[in-house]
Amino acid sequence: TTTWEKVSSNLAPEGPPVDRPEADEPSFNSPQWMMRCPTEPVMTTACMTTQDYNAATQSVKDLLSSLPQTCDTEECPVADLAGCIVRMAGHDFMDFRDGQGGSDGCTDMDDADNAGLPECLYEGEFGPGTVTINDAYARFCDRISLADFLVIAAEAVMAHIATPRLQQSWERLFRNRFRYGRTTASEGCVFSEGLPNPEESCDDVRRVFVNNMGLSWGEAAALMGVHSIGRAKIENSGYDGWW
Repeated sequence: TTTWEKVSSNLAPEGPPVDRPEADEPSFNSPQWMMRCPTEPVMTTACMTTQDYNAATQSVKDLLSSLPQTCDTEECPVADLAGCIVRMAGHDFMDFRDGQGGSDGCTDMDDADNAGLPECLYEGEFGPGTVTINDAYARFCDRISLADFLVIAAEAVMAHIATPRLQQSWERLFRNRFRYGRTTASEGCVFSEGLPNPEESCDDVRRVFVNNMGLSWGEAAALMGVHSIGRAKIENSGYDGWW
């Protein structure tokens, strides 16, 4: 059994804390408030083994495997759920700025940029009572924080939908590099400036990915490659079609 060291922050290397005013009352719906846990959910993962990680990733893969495997121009259920899971993880960490935010399980579920995420997170991706991330998270919420689980879920998706030649190596890479210990920010969390506006093109890529998150242009391009998973829907983004 391997037990990993904890992460030092939700995204970035350690640095001096940045003082920011906190709102007296949360002004948005945090994912943690919406998720159903049969016990008291942990806010910070205290300990995690390789067996825990493997079980959590398998629970997400099982969700994908439970869906119809058909994929054509009309429907592709696996791609729809997979795209929503990595989108949820991405929207979680893209609010990082000045050492705050990042992968903390907190994003404004009422924000227009997050339209469509509640469905795969806790409402039902294909209608009420259908598959959700919560189905998998509920099995681990007493020991794995939502902040950590969203990262695990995205890693599980990327490995699961990789080509057969890459699946095992990606699973091993993600598992070996994973660090637990992200704290779920359910109250008073930071959600600054919003996500990149596609109409602003490279200017907003620079603002969010390069300036706020500290990525290189190459890393920003790689990150945007996530849009090759799933599709755009008019009701969610104003755009339509498979990527």
